[in-house]
Amino acid sequence: MSVASGRARTFSVAELAEHCGLPQAVVERWLSLGLLRPMRGSIRRFDFPAVGRARTLSELRRAGWTAPRIKARWQEAQRVIPDPAEALAGLLAGVGSRRVTVRTPDGRLLETSGQQLFDFAEPAVDSESALPRLRTAQDWFAIGVEAEAAGRLKDAARAYEHALPD
Repeated sequence: MSVASGRARTFSVAELAEHCGLPQAVVERWLSLGLLRPMRGSIRRFDFPAVGRARTLSELRRAGWTAPRIKARWQEAQRVIPDPAEALAGLLAGVGSRRVTVRTPDGRLLETSGQQLFDFAEPAVDSESALPRLRTAQDWFAIGVEAEAAGRLKDAARAYEHALPD
């Protein structure tokens, strides 16, 4: 399927697992817990934003978070960030912290109660300088998916161009 034919690229459970570098059983577990949902009208196919969510879930998993913990913290995060995708991505700010914190789309750091925190951490590297360090087509593609899911379409397009074969 090509975008030119009017259809967007979709992904199977196996492809999601491959893009995240995880066993397929992990992605199946996320599905059973409702952390990932297939596209409407599809039983087992996923769109680009779902791939971005799967990458975020895999980062949380690599940080030692279990699927039930992710689900519970994600529900808490949605109290202060109503958009589910942004709430999930915001949880990455809390990795390594004893308390559950989320980063809002505008950059603020909040506890799930809504209390704003001072953020003394080093500023995040912007996408312009992060993109050139990746080398494989799969890495470029993953960055593109994450950027697209976050609404950074220019970054996504640039990453997808790097993922294409020369």
